[in-house]
Amino acid sequence: MFFGDIASINKLHMVSWDSVCKPKLKGGLGIPSLSALQFAFNCSVIYRMYNCPSPLSSWLSAHYTSPWRPYNTKASKFWISVCKTAAIVKSNFKFVITPNAPISMHWDHWCNNITIAEFLGDASLACFSFPF
Repeated sequence: MFFGDIASINKLHMVSWDSVCKPKLKGGLGIPSLSALQFAFNCSVIYRMYNCPSPLSSWLSAHYTSPWRPYNTKASKFWISVCKTAAIVKSNFKFVITPNAPISMHWDHWCNNITIAEFLGDASLACFSFPF
C-alpha cells in the first residue's frame, strides 16, 4: 500500500532508485543518479582546471596544486570529492606538455602516466637541479 486507502482497487507500487536510474533500454526511466552526476561534475572540474584558464581554475591550482596530490585534512568536502574522482579516472587523463601548461611537476602523472613522486618513491626532488 502506498498512500492509498485500504479499500482502493488501484494501488501504487514503490520502485527502487536503482531501477529508476537504469537506462530506458534496460527498463528504467533513464534518470541519472546523484553519484553519477557528481562524478561527471568532478571530472569536468579536473578537465577545466588544466584546459580552461579561468579565475576558478587559477584559484584551485594555486590553493590545492593538483587533484592527484594527497589532500590535506582541512580540505573542503568538495576538494576531497574531486581528489577521490581524480584517483579513479587517473589513467583517462593525458597531459600535453607545453610552455604554459599548468601542471604540477611533482604530483601530476605527466611522465608515462606516473607522477615523479611515484617514480622516486620516498626520495626527494631536492637532488634535481632545474636550469632556471
